Amino acid sequence: MTLGVIKIVSLFVLLSILATVRAEGATATEHLEDIRKARGIVAAMLDDITARSGGAPLPPFDAKKVTELRSTLPAEPRSVETVHGTQSASYAWVHSRLDEFVTERGEARQAAVLYGIDERLAEIVAVITDLENAERAGRTKDEDKQKLSEILAREQFQKPTEKQESIWERWLNSFIKWLESLFPRPTAVGSEPSGLPGLARILQIVMIAGVVVLVLFIVYRLAPNIFPSFRRKAKMEKEDRVILGETVSADSSSADIYREAEALARKGDLRGAIRKGYIAFLFELAERRQIGLARHKTNRDYLRDVRREPALFESMRTLTGIFEASWYGSRDVGEETWSHFKRGYESGLAGKKG
Repeated sequence: MTLGVIKIVSLFVLLSILATVRAEGATATEHLEDIRKARGIVAAMLDDITARSGGAPLPPFDAKKVTELRSTLPAEPRSVETVHGTQSASYAWVHSRLDEFVTERGEARQAAVLYGIDERLAEIVAVITDLENAERAGRTKDEDKQKLSEILAREQFQKPTEKQESIWERWLNSFIKWLESLFPRPTAVGSEPSGLPGLARILQIVMIAGVVVLVLFIVYRLAPNIFPSFRRKAKMEKEDRVILGETVSADSSSADIYREAEALARKGDLRGAIRKGYIAFLFELAERRQIGLARHKTNRDYLRDVRREPALFESMRTLTGIFEASWYGSRDVGEETWSHFKRGYESGLAGKKG
């Protein structure tokens, strides 16, 4: 098969994809009239979008124009008589693009669909016009092949170079579309005061910003559970704490502090053991968010912090009394006092009354 024949076949394929006719056996001229009528309808639909963008109270689209365009260029295959014989043609692609048009939100996107339809129709008009001129001029087949090559070399028949989006751009576009789907644009019904569209736009932006902030907050809260390294880093960034004048390192736990208290008790330093145990108790309550630690707070300040929890308040009051008598008092502290403190410590953290 020669190059010229291949190009002619390519033209017929292009026509079969892009074209249709009103009836069986339509001529190229009738075919051209249908396309020009369709372009007129598309132009009228674009005018409607321009009017709507200017604030006119119009619906999202004119259903009558959409129906007229579909009937002018039906999707069913039809035969069209050309200088190269009868060819099968269909405008199914127009119906597919119209489906996109009626479901799109926003004037800009609807206009983009219509401009795409009109551009392809204009290409078909150029092809058919050249074929008609060739038929009237009675050119030879070689001349037809040369003319066809010139037509196919035109810019509008070349595949456009698509700009490649980065992964971040694709994710951002998808996210924006998702946000827009949450707040669909309302259809204009009747006339509205001129100030309301601007107010609605502001409210929409505020709501979208609120959703973004909420999503970021949820991600921030869930990040430690999803990424353990994040949790470890957050823990490392904790500062040392001061409890009743004693500095507790950031990587310590209440269990660590209580083990220090027991070690002191085994060495015979029961006063120090009770103080260390009381600090461990306060530290555990702070970890449970039942009290807030502060450098300036006294043991009585911490006791007042839990007064709204009766069971914990009673247990802590007992421990506070033992701590004050042992640490600030002058009498010796015996094993019985230490045992009493340990029972109160365990029952207090268990939520029982001491």
